[in-house]
Order: sequence, then C-alpha cells, then structure tokens
Amino acid sequence: MNDQTIYLTDEDHLRLTTLLSRMKKEGGWSPAYACGLRRKLECAVVVPSEDIPYHVITMHSQFRLQDLDTGAAKEYTLVYPHEADFHEGKLSILAPVGTALLGSQDLDVVEVAVPAGNKRFRVGAVFYQPEAAEAYRVKADSLIRGSRRAERQSRGYSERRIRSGLSEA
Repeated sequence: MNDQTIYLTDEDHLRLTTLLSRMKKEGGWSPAYACGLRRKLECAVVVPSEDIPYHVITMHSQFRLQDLDTGAAKEYTLVYPHEADFHEGKLSILAPVGTALLGSQDLDVVEVAVPAGNKRFRVGAVFYQPEAAEAYRVKADSLIRGSRRAERQSRGYSERRIRSGLSEA
C-alpha cells in the first residue's frame, strides 16, 4: 500500500458511506470486505466532483489494469456490488482490488492482499471517468467561465486516448 493522498468525489464518498451503512443495517454486512473501504473513506480527501483530476479512478471509471506478476493487462470498470460481473470487466468496489483502486491514478501501483499472498497491479490508464465526461456537457452560460477547465480536460482526454493505445478520431 502506498502512502499517497487519496482523493474521492463528494458524491462517491456519500454513496459509498450510505452503501456501508445500509449493508450493516440490512444484515449484508461483511466486515472482511467492508473494513478496507471504510478505512479508505475515513482517510480520503473529499473534493467536489467537478474538481477531481481526470486521471483519478472514481466509481464507474474505466481503466486498464496490469498484473505485475504475470504482465497480463485487462480493461475494467469500477462498479457498485449489484453491478459487478468479473467476466464483463465490472469490478466491485467491495472486492479487495476494487477498494484498493478507488482514488488511484494513472501509473499507480497498488498492492492487494489475497489468500495466496500479495498481488501488485499497475493502473495503465484511466480512459473514462464520469466526472471528466460531465465537463463536455457545459451549459452555454458557463462556457466562458469553464472554457479553460474544459480545454485542459479535453487535452487530458486526448493524451489519455493516445497513452492507452486508442487512436484520435
């Protein structure tokens, strides 16, 4: 586990805190799965959704993940437990790997304890983040105020597509 600061959006923080509370109240509580997420929520720096950097993994972000032991890489989406489907690349936030990835950034290495020992993964690229995508739906009256931010995010989006091997359209 690295000691870097983890940033979470206010919306993700609220939804995940609510999820843990609901699980505990409804009896779906599994301390083994929830403990790591609860710790991450307690230690994270919470920022408004519009201020989260585009290369940070948030809920429903799509990213490439490389297993540093095998070299294998695959694309995943970080999702809520009811949306999870590992075969479709939908990784639950309650899975140890999912919890470890929340708040990670491009090129971060995360270490996850699994029954067979520790696994290390590298985030290859965050190529879709819902919060960054919202920047492209700027209302007409805020175009001038948001133009610099939208321009930076647009450049970042193009750079991410190039780094992740996607061609410019």
